[in-house]
Amino acid sequence: MTPLGVPGSSDEADPTLQASGETKRLPVVWTDHVGRSDWISEYTSIGAFPGFAREFLGTSDEVLIQCMCQCQILSSRSRQRDASDDARALGALLAKLLQRGRTPLPTLGVERNALESNSLGDWLVELPASDPEIGIELSRGFDGRLTRDAALQALSERKPFKLDKEFSLDRRTDVSLFDSEIEERFFCEWIPSALGPNSAHWFVPQASLDRLLESHGIFEAGARRVDFLFA
Repeated sequence: MTPLGVPGSSDEADPTLQASGETKRLPVVWTDHVGRSDWISEYTSIGAFPGFAREFLGTSDEVLIQCMCQCQILSSRSRQRDASDDARALGALLAKLLQRGRTPLPTLGVERNALESNSLGDWLVELPASDPEIGIELSRGFDGRLTRDAALQALSERKPFKLDKEFSLDRRTDVSLFDSEIEERFFCEWIPSALGPNSAHWFVPQASLDRLLESHGIFEAGARRVDFLFA
C-alpha cells in the first residue's frame, strides 16, 4: 500500500537540517483532517528498501524509496474477533507495525512466500552454510528486469475512484471533506473527467498545510489546510 500525500522522506530526522539551510525535507507524522466513521487511519514507514531491488534500482532515488517504504494502513474500529486464524495473525502483525512506527525486516518465510507467489520460486537459491548472509537470493541466471518506471507504475496502479457516501457534502458530519459544492464537483466530476477515472486517488482534500510546512523545516502553530493536495 502506498501513501497518498505523505510528506517527508524515509530517513530519520536530522535536527541540523534547518540550521544548515539544506533543502532536504524532514519526515513528519501525517494526519488526516477528516476521519472515516468506522476506520482508523495510520501512516507508517517500512524499515528497509527491499534487498532484491538494490541491484536493479540502486538506493539513491528518493521518490522510488518513498513509494516502496511508506504505506497507509486502515484498521477497523469494530471489536468483533470472528476472523480466521490467518486474519488474526495478520492483524497482530499490523498492530506491531503501528506500535513501532516502522515495519521490521520480513522473515525468511515471508520473503520466500512473496517470491513464490509472484512466480519467482524457480529462481530461488539457498545460500550455503559458509555464507555470512542467511536465507535465499535470486539466481545469477535470473533473466527478469526491474526498472524504475515499471516499479512506480506497479506501486501507483489504482482502480477507478469512487467516493464513499459518508463523505458527501449533504451528509451532516462534524468535519466535512469539502467546504463547498464547487469543491465537491471539482473532485468528483472534473478530476476524473479531465485526468482519468483513477486520478482522484492522488488528490487529498483538506490536507494539513502545517504538516507540509513542517516537512520543510517551518514550525508554526496553527490548524491551516489547503483545499487539495496533489501527490
